[in-house]
Amino acid sequence: IITNIGTREAVPDSVEAWGWEPDGEHCFRLINRQIAPLAPGQSALIQLSTPLDGDEGTWQLVEVGYWIHGQYYHMSLPGQAAVVVETSFPADALPQ
Repeated sequence: IITNIGTREAVPDSVEAWGWEPDGEHCFRLINRQIAPLAPGQSALIQLSTPLDGDEGTWQLVEVGYWIHGQYYHMSLPGQAAVVVETSFPADALPQ
């Protein structure tokens, strides 16, 4: 959720997030450039998504921020966000 805490309308150019893929060597970057202007005090839910492509392991979110007029602003994250992806098998395919 992004909130305009200022006294003038804010028009973010984009919201971005980046982090590490499960292999720990490659990073991912997510961008949403379709952000509506925010009036003072107004909030918006911004969604960023990516296919996990079956890569098993922990996807670690490192930073989220937004751009306005070429200036980057860091957004704080609630705790250390991560997604653990496990390979799923149909119940009848598990070894007995």
